[in-house]
Amino acid sequence: MKFQKGHKLAKGGARPGAGRKSNQVVADEARAGEIAKEILARGLGEVIALLLKACKGVKRRKFYPPHHPQTPGKIYYEIEYDTASIRFWIERFVPAARQGVDIAVDSPEEFYRALEAARRREAELQKPPIETKAIPEPDNDQVH
Repeated sequence: MKFQKGHKLAKGGARPGAGRKSNQVVADEARAGEIAKEILARGLGEVIALLLKACKGVKRRKFYPPHHPQTPGKIYYEIEYDTASIRFWIERFVPAARQGVDIAVDSPEEFYRALEAARRREAELQKPPIETKAIPEPDNDQVH
């Protein structure tokens, strides 16, 4: 018997939703993903502004409990910070304290050459000390 699309005796796809997706379904899913990205991109500026505001702290109006001995029911204000938002910003924008050096070598000589090159690059990135003439250095031939 020849395979026919949708034939009840066909071997594949016995479970509902099983089998390969048609090209139309794949195209529809891709278009839905693009639409979702466009909608998210439109509102991203507002979301980032709210996230930044939560990181800086939000002033909350609070009340002392009724059983407080000195000021029952009195209003006070407190600044609350969203620690999860702060952690998010730090993880995204603050570089890691220490980053590994990727060295793929086959012999000890190559390893030491690569290590020396990495140390040289690190030394070049460090700022040189500031030389100042505020405190003059004594000459070697002077006796104090």
